[in-house]
Amino acid sequence: MPASQLPERPSLEQLRKRAKDLLKAFRAGDDAAVRRVHVILSRAVERPASDVTLADVLFIIAREHEFESWANLVHHIEALGQSGLAQFERLARELADAYRPATRWQFREINWNYGTSFVRDHQPATMQQRLATWFASQDRTMDLALADTRRMVAHSYGFETWASFAETFARPRRPKTAAAHGVSSAPPFYAIFGR
Repeated sequence: MPASQLPERPSLEQLRKRAKDLLKAFRAGDDAAVRRVHVILSRAVERPASDVTLADVLFIIAREHEFESWANLVHHIEALGQSGLAQFERLARELADAYRPATRWQFREINWNYGTSFVRDHQPATMQQRLATWFASQDRTMDLALADTRRMVAHSYGFETWASFAETFARPRRPKTAAAHGVSSAPPFYAIFGR
């Protein structure tokens, strides 16, 4: 079942229950469950059924939904559950964590999870310089890094400042019919084919 077939509001609790059911069926020798486990977890073929753990089966559930890991699936579902500014605040925090130590590999995850295209560079110093306020400071606190990444997030959505971006979430949503030419000044910022 690919990621596109996740329900509109996927439940981690339900996915965990499915994983427990799969593990129970696998350990009982159910043919369909054994095939599902062996397709994704080939090393399970060589191990006794009792050695397959819940963590293994959670990984299988994630892979069946085309996620690299259970953690990635959890992150995706948690991001779906966040509304308004919270998801962008989380994005800014993850960017701040990625830029400060300049771990470029985190950017692939961030861009994949959020559908963004933040730049990574092979030179850690070049990446860190993207946090202009943080990089110029002697203290280099997390607050400074977060201020820089908030500004980056706001810019990526066409806003000059984080404050102007955040303000759009405080405004009441306009009816979809009020958006002229498919553009709105309030979230969701645009409309496609009158939706």
